[in-house]
Amino acid sequence: MAFMIPFVFLVYCFCFLDKERLKSGLFIIPFFITGILHFAFEKVFLSTAITEEFVEKLNLNIYQHIFIVIKTLGYYIRLLFFPINLCAEIPFKIPLSFFEKEVFVSTVLLIIVFFLFRFFKFRLITFGLLWFFITILPASNIIFLKTRPIAEQRLYIPSLGFCLLLAIFFGKIFFDKGTRKIGFLSFTCLSLLYSGITIRRNFDWRNPIIFWERTIQQGGITWRVFYNLGNEYFLIRRYKDAITAYQKAIELNPYNGSSYLNLGVLYRKEGKVKEAIDILNKGLISKESKAEILFNLGSIYKSIGDFNKALECLEKSIEVNSDFDFSYNAIGDIYYKLGNLEKAFEFYKKAIQKNPYYLEAYNNIGTILLRIGKIDESIFFYNKALSLKPDYPYALYNLGVIYINIPSKKNEGISLLKKMKSFNVRDAKLFLNAGIELRKINEIYLAIDFFEEAIRLNPFLKDAYYNLIDIYTQLEKYNLAIITSQKVIELNLADFLLYNNLGKIYNKVGNYNSAIFFLNKAIELKPDYIDAYLNLAFAKYQLKLFLEVIDIYKKILEFEPNRGDIYYNIGMIYYNIKNFKSAFEYLTKAVNLSYEVDKKILEEIKSNL
Repeated sequence: MAFMIPFVFLVYCFCFLDKERLKSGLFIIPFFITGILHFAFEKVFLSTAITEEFVEKLNLNIYQHIFIVIKTLGYYIRLLFFPINLCAEIPFKIPLSFFEKEVFVSTVLLIIVFFLFRFFKFRLITFGLLWFFITILPASNIIFLKTRPIAEQRLYIPSLGFCLLLAIFFGKIFFDKGTRKIGFLSFTCLSLLYSGITIRRNFDWRNPIIFWERTIQQGGITWRVFYNLGNEYFLIRRYKDAITAYQKAIELNPYNGSSYLNLGVLYRKEGKVKEAIDILNKGLISKESKAEILFNLGSIYKSIGDFNKALECLEKSIEVNSDFDFSYNAIGDIYYKLGNLEKAFEFYKKAIQKNPYYLEAYNNIGTILLRIGKIDESIFFYNKALSLKPDYPYALYNLGVIYINIPSKKNEGISLLKKMKSFNVRDAKLFLNAGIELRKINEIYLAIDFFEEAIRLNPFLKDAYYNLIDIYTQLEKYNLAIITSQKVIELNLADFLLYNNLGKIYNKVGNYNSAIFFLNKAIELKPDYIDAYLNLAFAKYQLKLFLEVIDIYKKILEFEPNRGDIYYNIGMIYYNIKNFKSAFEYLTKAVNLSYEVDKKILEEIKSNL
């Protein structure tokens, strides 16, 4: 519609300039040139000009097409006078007869407007009417706009002409003493009406979800409404509602690829891999978003380890759109996983050629170079990623890990890792991995900070808790280790390893009954876990439950019958409780298994047999 503004300037010249000044009307030409250049730029570079996807060629006769234009213009005129039942999406039924109500009423309205134009020989009125009709012309469905035949916002510029006509109308009434009171009352009522409608409409616009839900309630049942509603649900993670909305969008328009694409992405997020693959394959019937659909199919196959199908889909996506950088990077990922670093490097480079700002591709190249020992070159690519985005978390992490292992750059590396926190990085696993790397260089207390940050970001990240428990145990901060372990149990994340470690901690602090409780838990989860039996035997030995200790050791021998140390331990318990016969039996077995036994003890036992 903005393209029509130069024509409005032209009308202005004819309405208000005298003949002498009209001759110098060449000043309008630059506006036309600018409009043409802008249209060409959109068509060539932005692809936002009217395309076949946006318009539809209807198999209708000339009269039926005229009816469409009349109905469209009538609707917009009615909306100016009576802006009620406003709706962002108006379903448009193609009129097939002049006597359909909307066409007939619209024709009457246009005839009235025509006679007003003929009757009032007033330049401002002429200008206001022409402003409206010239600027509304592109939206009047002369070329049928199939995606949205009618849209309220297309009245923004044309309504200025209507406002000019209203100003003229009320201006004349106010200057006439006989009609001034009626005019003031009419103006007040109209202002209150328009203000009330605006305020009411603002409640619909205050929130995107409310807006689209309200549109559906008002009868805007189109695929576009449900698609946009699905997008809004997606953003706030109302995934079930989003799935329902996308399904409805597909039902109303089975040829829109974006609906299939987003639904497939949602199914994948929900862990419904089969459903995601099925819906994305169905979406391939549409030309729209085909490269993106193939990319997502390839990503799914890659995630489930079907690399052949993944490569097939990703290569097809490149055939559809040779500039689709994500597919090049994804192919590089597959070759990296297959160990073909040369091919991976090649495709990561292609991704950068297509998109010089592709951070992940720079990071991936850095990782390959690091893996083959080209540390300086890998540093260059990580720094390149950071030069494009200083808070890019993966480059911060990778470069930080390199530097902390170089003595002269250790502090710089720690600083880079700390930046992940100051830049509000949200990836809990990065903090977990950074903590592990810091433990390796004995930066224990800094590692604790990173593990705690990982837990803050993801309270269910088990490995972060386990590392903290291990550190607290090493530092002999047993109380903190116990508290952290209890937190893991509360979150239902505990496994046999945690119960065993907790039992060991209780053994160290002398709380043997608690140790026994948790070690039994470990054995329940893993009945063949030898370390838990050994720790349990230790706890019961401290409580002088010697016969129970012997039973535990015998259980161990069921799993590992050739352990001389266990025979020795059983023998020594029997020795201590004066059961010399059994002591001799088990100590002899220990000797036979090459386990060293004090000869004096054996001689003493023999003398007591």
